[in-house]
Amino acid sequence: MFGAGIERLGRRMVLSGWREGDRRVVALERRASDVLVFYGTAGMRTGEAFGSEWRVSCARLGEEHVASLARALQNGADSCLVDALGAYFSQEGVEFSDLLDLMDSRGIPYGYACADERGVVSREEAAAIAS
Repeated sequence: MFGAGIERLGRRMVLSGWREGDRRVVALERRASDVLVFYGTAGMRTGEAFGSEWRVSCARLGEEHVASLARALQNGADSCLVDALGAYFSQEGVEFSDLLDLMDSRGIPYGYACADERGVVSREEAAAIAS
């Protein structure tokens, strides 16, 4: 259900599987001027952590930052973003918050949003807030 919904929305599936009993999906959508990275989880562990049985998080970054993110994910090696995200999230214990921490530490600007049973929360990137 969860992965099929992502694919129906026209997003590129990066990773789909199970971790500690929860369904996990990572997807990527390229648009004209930006890229969206989606991370969805559903299950008991998600419910315990967030108070909702499902959660979808999204980071939006400008197209000009895609290569920087791919290099950061691969410790400086050149790689396409789909492959870099797949390898990154295949590591044991890596969560979406780790991706956000990595982008913060490398100075890669991004906007953030997440949705669950209770609603949607978002944060624009700093440059968008300042203007």
